[in-house]
Amino acid sequence: MVQAERAGDSCWYKLNGQEILEKAEWDGQYIPIIPVIGREQNIDGKRKWLGIVHPSKDGQRLFNYAVSTAVETAALEPKAPFIGYEGQFEGHEQAWAQANIRNFPYLEVKPMTLGGQVAPLPQRNTAGANLGPSLALVDQADSYIKSTTFVYDPSLGSSAGSRSGRAVLALQQQADIGNSNYLDNLASVSMTYEAKVLLDLIPKIYDRPGRVARILGTDDEVKQVMLNAPFSVSESGRPIPMLPGAPPSSPVPGGRPRNIKRYDLAQGKYVATVSVGRAYRTRVEQGADELAQVLQTSPNLMPLIGDLYFKYRDFPGHLEIARRLKKMAPPEVREDDQELDPQQLLAQLEQMKAESGQMIEQMTKQMEEMTKTIEGKVIEQQALLQKAQIEAQARVQVAEIQAQAQMAVINQKTTSGDLKAQLSSETTLLAKQRDTDAKMQLELLKQIAKQQQQARESANVSPTVNVVVNADGPADDENGEMNLGGYPSREEAE
Repeated sequence: MVQAERAGDSCWYKLNGQEILEKAEWDGQYIPIIPVIGREQNIDGKRKWLGIVHPSKDGQRLFNYAVSTAVETAALEPKAPFIGYEGQFEGHEQAWAQANIRNFPYLEVKPMTLGGQVAPLPQRNTAGANLGPSLALVDQADSYIKSTTFVYDPSLGSSAGSRSGRAVLALQQQADIGNSNYLDNLASVSMTYEAKVLLDLIPKIYDRPGRVARILGTDDEVKQVMLNAPFSVSESGRPIPMLPGAPPSSPVPGGRPRNIKRYDLAQGKYVATVSVGRAYRTRVEQGADELAQVLQTSPNLMPLIGDLYFKYRDFPGHLEIARRLKKMAPPEVREDDQELDPQQLLAQLEQMKAESGQMIEQMTKQMEEMTKTIEGKVIEQQALLQKAQIEAQARVQVAEIQAQAQMAVINQKTTSGDLKAQLSSETTLLAKQRDTDAKMQLELLKQIAKQQQQARESANVSPTVNVVVNADGPADDENGEMNLGGYPSREEAE
C-alpha cells in the first residue's frame, strides 16, 4: 500500500519483487494496516514496544539449555553391554553380538569354573547417565516462564492436585488479570481501528441492491438479510424482496402479513465499540451450569425455567426439548414470552384508540350533565335561601305588630301610670331582643349557605340545604321569646 500523488487517494500494488503485477485505487480513506500493541514504553524519548514474549526470553533460554544438556548426556551414554568372564561366549559369539538388535528365544554360554566353582552368568551393566541436574534446571526454567507470562497450569488445562472447580476458575481468572493490558490494547486500539476501516469500506463494497448477506446476533445466531432493498422474512427465515408497487400490507406467500425491513448501508454514519469479555459460548455454559444447580436444589422450578435450561445446552435435540417444555409451561409464562405480529399490534393499537375515544366522549357527556345538574341545584338553593330570608323578615314584622297590639291592650286596661310605663319599657326591650334574635338567625343562615357553597365547590357535589319553616308562624316559647319556625333561639345559637 502506498500513498498516491493526489491528496486523499491511496493505491495498492501487487508485486513479485521485480515488477508490478497489478495496481488499483483503494476505495477506503484509511490504510488497512492494523497495529497490535502489547506494551508501549518511552525510554529516553524513544518509543519501544514489548510483548508477552520479551520478559520470558531468559527463562526460555535456560529451558532450552537444560533440555539440550539432558539430551546430549543421554545421547553420549553407551548402550548397556553384557559383562561376562572370558571364554563364556565361546562358540556363541554371533548370537550374543546380535542380542541388541534381534529377539532370540534364548542365549547360551559356555560353562566355566573359577576355583572349583561355576562362574556366574553374564549380566547387563545397568548404570545410567546422571540427568538429575539437567531435569532440575528444566523445572526451574518452566517456573520462570510461567511467572513472566502469568500463564499457569490451570490456564494450560493442567490442574495439579485435587482442586475444586471454583479454585481452578479463580486461578484462570488470575492469569487473565495478569495479561489484561494486552487484551485492553487489542480492543481499544487494534480492533477499534479495524472496525473503522471496515465501516468505511462496507458501503462501498456491499453496494448492490438485493444482495443477501449473513449476520450474527448477540447469541451467535445466524440470520440472512437483504441489503439496500426493502424485503420481508419468510417462514423459513429467508429474505423475500418486495415487488415494486406492492402495498406493505400485502401478505407473503406463507399468508403472513409483511414485516418490511430495509438495511441501507449508505445512509448515515456508524461507530463501533469494542468490549472485552467472555465469549458467548463460555457465558452460555456458565449460565447452564448455574441453572442446573438451581434446578437441582429446587426441582419444582422445572416447569417455569426448564425450557431456558435446555435452550442453552449443547447436545443433539436440546432445542426440541426446550420447545416441548415451553408448551407445557403455565399460561402466564407463555403469555409473557409470546411475540405478537406487527399487524396484530397495529390492530390492537387502533382498537385501544377507538375504545379510549368512546370513553372520553362518555365522560364528556357525564361532565356536561353533572354541570347542568349542579347549576340547577345552585339556582334552587338560592331560591330557598331567599324564601327563608323573606319568611324571617315577615315573622319579625308579625312579632312587632303583635307586640304593639299587646301594648295597646295593656294601655287600655292599665290605669296606673307606673304600671303602664313599666309595661311599655318591657315591651320595648322585648321587641328589640326579638329583632336582634331575627338578625342573628339571618346571619347564621347566610354563614351556613356560604359554608355549603364552599364545600360544594371543593368536593364538586351538589349541596343540600335543609330549611325548616314552621307553617303555623312564629310562636312564643315558655320564656316569652319568639321561635322562628324551628330555627334555634339566641341561647341555642350561642
